[in-house]
Amino acid sequence: MTSEESTSVEIISNQSIYVKHITLEKGSKRQYNRKTKSEDKAKEFMDKLLEEQELTRIKREQDEFDAQKKEAEDQEFIRHIMEGMAQEQLKEQQKQEQQIEMDQFLEKLIPIAVQMKEEAVSKTIMERVKNAMTNTVNFTKIGQKEGEKKQVTSKLIDLTLFENGDLCMIDFDINKKLSIEGTDKIRQNIIGNMLPANVGLAKTAHGVLHAYCNRDGYTLPSNG
Repeated sequence: MTSEESTSVEIISNQSIYVKHITLEKGSKRQYNRKTKSEDKAKEFMDKLLEEQELTRIKREQDEFDAQKKEAEDQEFIRHIMEGMAQEQLKEQQKQEQQIEMDQFLEKLIPIAVQMKEEAVSKTIMERVKNAMTNTVNFTKIGQKEGEKKQVTSKLIDLTLFENGDLCMIDFDINKKLSIEGTDKIRQNIIGNMLPANVGLAKTAHGVLHAYCNRDGYTLPSNG
């Protein structure tokens, strides 16, 4: 294959530029332009540069968005912590105020309670149990029911009807098989060694000893 070389002059923008053309003898004729190749490379370079700039811009905007998002999240977290601390401080303040109010209330209430207790314990046992007594019939411990006409033989003190809950009764049930002397000895030992001098005492018909005293807030165990 042979080719012909020729040189021509093209006028572009009023300037003379020498361009070398190569013409092939066979096949379609094609002109190879060195300037076009350089322009393609330049265009490819510019496209790549623009793409890199665009990627840089997108990355910068994404970084700015991420930074703003993190800052907002940090501020929200700090706000949440501050609100929690404020609520805890408010609760503690309210608790202290309630405690102060309770202390002030008790400060006023305690003298009243002490006075009421002193008034209650200063009464005689009969005064304290008068509203807790019920009639019993036929020499038994059975209380007279409403509407019955049985013979009333005694009275029974119902502990559940005490107006003052501090009064209690201790029942010393002495063995009934003992002799009278033995029972009296045990009874005197209880009175002399186990009970205070100012306790109220009562002896039942069966020789059982009842001691009436103040609990002073002590919770008595159940005998059930």
